[in-house]
Amino acid sequence: MSDPNFPATGLRIHPSAPGRRWGKASAAEKPLRAVAAEAGSDPESAAVAENVHNLERPGQDWRTDSATDIREFGIAGRIWEAAYLMQLYLRPQQPDRIEFDPPCDLFANDGTRETLRNTARSSNIVELGSGAGYVGLHLAIQLEGHHASSRQRHIASDGHASSSTLPHSPARLFLTDLDNVCPLLRRNAGLAGFDSSSQRKEHEEAAAVDAVRKIRRSVELHVRPLPWGSSPAVQALKDEINDIHDENKLTHIVCSDLVYFPELLPSLLRTLVWLTDLASRSGFGDSAKLDSGGNATSPLVLISYKVRSLIKEQPFWTAFGTWFDFEPVRFRKRSHTGLPYNDASPTKAKAEQGIRSLSTSQDPWTEWDHSMYIFVARRKVGTLGCLPVDDDAMFMDGWRGQKPARCSAEVVQDSPRISQFTEGADQFEWLLMSEASCE
Repeated sequence: MSDPNFPATGLRIHPSAPGRRWGKASAAEKPLRAVAAEAGSDPESAAVAENVHNLERPGQDWRTDSATDIREFGIAGRIWEAAYLMQLYLRPQQPDRIEFDPPCDLFANDGTRETLRNTARSSNIVELGSGAGYVGLHLAIQLEGHHASSRQRHIASDGHASSSTLPHSPARLFLTDLDNVCPLLRRNAGLAGFDSSSQRKEHEEAAAVDAVRKIRRSVELHVRPLPWGSSPAVQALKDEINDIHDENKLTHIVCSDLVYFPELLPSLLRTLVWLTDLASRSGFGDSAKLDSGGNATSPLVLISYKVRSLIKEQPFWTAFGTWFDFEPVRFRKRSHTGLPYNDASPTKAKAEQGIRSLSTSQDPWTEWDHSMYIFVARRKVGTLGCLPVDDDAMFMDGWRGQKPARCSAEVVQDSPRISQFTEGADQFEWLLMSEASCE
């Protein structure tokens, strides 16, 4: 199979420089730009504008892409539009600027011992198709800062922080892509403060730098090759995540702007199914494990998506809906007075109307523009333990295999029970229809 980062039609893409980062703004996209500006991610800001000077100089800043990286790494060398949307979401809530519904559950704000034990430092996160690493590295730094600030708040309220307050192991974040993209990820990880061996650099020259190093021990960053559709690669990654004890399980999967080429979509979905399956370490398709309450759980999947060719991309969402329950993330932006208003209606009168509706408990939440989405997804309980069929066309059409009761693994491999499922296939279509009806 040819390298998907270098399509046969050739590369006709440019770095996401100002004016191209979000593309030409439509009327629907202008609110998104305003939200980005409020959150400090405006594509026209001075920090981003500096990217103009880096277009031909790779390695200057992990937050920017370059024409040189695109020539060397193809599609993976560019930072794509939905990545900028995802980085707005993967951070602690900013109630004075922008709120999300649902909020990103990787971040909590109370600073209690329970929070410190169970949030950032106990997460195991895999990003698929990391490319240049913009989303994953942003997330790593946000987790570090959040853990440090939570700890400081706890010290301020409790007067001390004993070692028992902290979790036994740091959060682990795995950035994955094709093997030939991993050098780009390692380089940018180094620029962001992580060395090529996937650990935080040890700088001892200055106390200030050493303090930063200690904070960053709250997150381990790893770069791993993970071709979509490779069950050995997925199993190896799951084994690495589970290498200490059973509770060190995968908690989150991050996907940013991965739904585009139709020929890659079966492999992407198959990889998501494998990673979220609660099979034992001996292989896929075993019965789902249960938590202490007897409930089946699976990793949370966070997906940012930009519509480019709906007719080519919708089959993915149709098949995805048969395996996963998912919902869109909505947002509301706050005015300078600290009161929320509906950013899709930015005039003063509409803002006041939004404030009035909030006072009557009708929160003015809104969607992103109609070409950009963030979805939060989790496996349907009834699909846990099921196996993706090998045939791509059947797989995308809802067919799956399931381990027969009380049989050996050999029987499963030779003759799995195959059924077609369509429940949930229309989730994405209903989402689009509900948005259209609200216009």
